[in-house]
Amino acid sequence: MIYSFFFFFQAEDGIRDLVRSRGLGDVYKRQIPGTLFLISSKIFTKQFSASGNVHWTSQITIFGFIISFIAYFTLIPYFGMNGAALASSIGYTALAFAGLYKMKTNYSIQLTDYYQFRISDWVWLKNQFIRLSYHRKNLSS
Repeated sequence: MIYSFFFFFQAEDGIRDLVRSRGLGDVYKRQIPGTLFLISSKIFTKQFSASGNVHWTSQITIFGFIISFIAYFTLIPYFGMNGAALASSIGYTALAFAGLYKMKTNYSIQLTDYYQFRISDWVWLKNQFIRLSYHRKNLSS
């Protein structure tokens, strides 16, 4: 698992592995934080749908789209692929914070109810990284 974090966050001009990244290491670094926020927004929208407030999900999605749209047209012309990755992260983050705002203003629950990590979760994650590393190694052989 440590190798996998090194793999994503230490890349400077591409990913240091046997398979060439085509110089996309910086793009990956800019996209990963937003992807984590995207996952959080999915948790919120599932709650809204389950409680019969599907329209909140639509409102949040439209808000995230508007932020992403502005970020794409602002960042891509200047930064290319890196701008696209950063714009995606900005849009996903806006989506998560909009969901968090709706959640906090309409439900009397704690966020820790949704973010409880068990040891089995970390073991599963570690095994996924090991499986992915093994699969990538076999592809490059």
